[in-house]
Amino acid sequence: VAEEGAYTESRRLFDRAIVIDPSSPTSGMALRCAWAALEADLNNTPLARQLLEDGLSIHPRNAQALVTLSKVERLEGRYEVALQLLRRAQAAAGCFNEAIIKERAQVGPRW
Repeated sequence: VAEEGAYTESRRLFDRAIVIDPSSPTSGMALRCAWAALEADLNNTPLARQLLEDGLSIHPRNAQALVTLSKVERLEGRYEVALQLLRRAQAAAGCFNEAIIKERAQVGPRW
């Protein structure tokens, strides 16, 4: 019950923060990605996907969002799509991005 309360409070705070600056390429996208990662970790991939796709519609080359969406795709078993998103993230961020490398390792054993 305590964890559920913390989760509910986290969602409320993320939602409130995003409303303040929804289209910022820095803070707004970082908040979207953090919230989406939380939702993905809790197996709420539809909300994670929505948060990321909304952000990517404004900032399509945001590497953090692309990597987090790749995680969502991986969790849903769409490994090829996950790899495509990682390639897009790498094109945007460069070859030596730690988050991209880590997510690629998660997808890698399957593909």
